[in-house]
Amino acid sequence: MPCEQVHGAQAAMSFIGLYLVALGVGGIKGSLPPHGAEQFDEATPRGRKQRSTFFNYFVFCLSFGGLIAVTFVVWVEDNMGWQWGFGTATLAIFLSIPIFLAGSRFYRNKIPCGSPLTTISRVLIAALLNSCASRNSTSSIANMASSPSPPIPTGKEGGQNTNSKDVESIEIPSTSLTFLNRAVSDTPACGALKCPVQQVEEVKIVMKLLPIFASAIMLNCCLTQLNTFSVQQAAQ
Repeated sequence: MPCEQVHGAQAAMSFIGLYLVALGVGGIKGSLPPHGAEQFDEATPRGRKQRSTFFNYFVFCLSFGGLIAVTFVVWVEDNMGWQWGFGTATLAIFLSIPIFLAGSRFYRNKIPCGSPLTTISRVLIAALLNSCASRNSTSSIANMASSPSPPIPTGKEGGQNTNSKDVESIEIPSTSLTFLNRAVSDTPACGALKCPVQQVEEVKIVMKLLPIFASAIMLNCCLTQLNTFSVQQAAQ
């Protein structure tokens, strides 16, 4: 039976469903793997082994789910109708939600500390403003690599014993992407833009990942066209 073109409310419902599926898939793919990785202690050999085991099972479940989708669900759609195929997938999702929520009290939840977009924006703006300020004035940008280390108090001074663990080591920014090191300043152009070295290093990590992300765009475009091309050939 040939497909009938939909209009009006049916077309709107179809597009809304597609957008919601894209939103849900993007959200769960970006949050579920980090959530699972945070459940294990990476500081211990046992925790690292358990985390590796988790990702093995995670990838296996994804592959097994894809196998069910292209075999059983397709058989249901061909023999019983598309509504039953989508209904089967929807039922599986609804069953997974209470199973996931059942372990909420056992999960290790990492409390977020601000938005990463805010941190990235602050570091980039601080580096730019501090760079402009250094050209127009004699205010020096903090160079953590060449700054002299403050004297470490000893137990003889003041008659107090000082534990070496209590003395915080001076953080030094890395030599890569040195432009961002200008965000670390003793006299920033704006007080709200004062950035610690840790935030600068985190932004550097994100910046280094951008080429990898960009190189994967064309690969995903090819994979998407391959899937639609196969479906189109089967429909002819």
